[in-house]
Amino acid sequence: MNRVLIENSGHTFDVRPSQTVLEAAIEAGINLPYGCRNGACGACKGKVLTGKVMHDDFQGNALTYAELAAGLALFCCARPLEDLVIECRQIDAVQGIKPCILPVRVQHKEQLGEDVMVLHLQLPGTEQLTFMAGQYVEFLLKDGRRRAFSIANAPHEQGFIELHIRKIAGGH
Repeated sequence: MNRVLIENSGHTFDVRPSQTVLEAAIEAGINLPYGCRNGACGACKGKVLTGKVMHDDFQGNALTYAELAAGLALFCCARPLEDLVIECRQIDAVQGIKPCILPVRVQHKEQLGEDVMVLHLQLPGTEQLTFMAGQYVEFLLKDGRRRAFSIANAPHEQGFIELHIRKIAGGH
C-alpha cells in the first residue's frame, strides 16, 4: 500500500495496489475533479511532485508526452509505484448532493443537427435528482465503460434530465 499526500491541502490517503489515485481518493472521501474515469477527458490531471506512478491506457489528447515528462498525471488511471506527493485541485463537498445510480427512460429525443441530439430522460416517479448548474451524469455501459454528459436543463426543473449529445467518431 502506498500513501498519497496532497500538498496544497495537506490531505493524505492510502492507495491499495489494485487502485488508481482517483479511486483511493474517492474511497477516502476526498473529492478530486474527474470526468470520464478512463483517461480520455483530462479533468483529473494533476502534478506528481515526488514519487512515481504507472499509467493505465489513456488518450494522448488528455495527457501529452510533454505533460507526462513535466510530471503531470491523470489520476483516474495513475497507479502509485511508491508514496506520492501530488498537487491537484480539490472540490469542496456540496451539501446534500451525493452520487447515486438511478434508472432512467428516454422520454423524448429530438435531432438538432446532423451530429447533435437532445435527449429528455425521465426519472422514476418518486425520484428526484439534486444537482447544480454545470454538473454532469455518467452512463454506465454494459461493458463497464462510462460516458459522461453535461446536464443541459436548469437544476430547478425536476423530474427529467435534458442532455445535448454530439456524435463523435469512435465515441460509442
